[in-house]
Amino acid sequence: MEDPQTAQAPPTAQDTQDLAVRTALPIVDVGVWARHVSRGLWRPYAWQRYVLPIVTGAVIRGDARIILNLPPRVGKSELFAHWFPVAYLESCPRDWVMVGSYAQDLAEDHGRKIRNEFRDNDRINTRHVRLRDDSQSASRWHTNFGGGMFAAGLDG
Repeated sequence: MEDPQTAQAPPTAQDTQDLAVRTALPIVDVGVWARHVSRGLWRPYAWQRYVLPIVTGAVIRGDARIILNLPPRVGKSELFAHWFPVAYLESCPRDWVMVGSYAQDLAEDHGRKIRNEFRDNDRINTRHVRLRDDSQSASRWHTNFGGGMFAAGLDG
């Protein structure tokens, strides 16, 4: 059993914001940001608003080992295989993001959606992140800053 005095509570939104400021990550609240760039078409559910500060804090700290067990069709992929990678790459275009799935086709669909946000959404690219002309496939593409994304299924 865990000692209550040494157990860590999940980070609060303020903890995540403080950490983001210290690490210069401009996007603090992915839910608010995604709602803005989607022009209100995507809105986070309550569970997403709860887990976003936890996941964001773990990613910023570099110790992101989180497993979410949720039923189908509740928005896991829309948040963590679409909006979160877009927000992260928009903030950190020199980094690499991998989107994995049980099937290569599904992983490529996610990669295509993320790529298309950078290519088509004029509310993104506040930091002038663009796709490199020579690298724009659905499963692997690069930003003009040297980072990028690749998508792979279990067999990929």
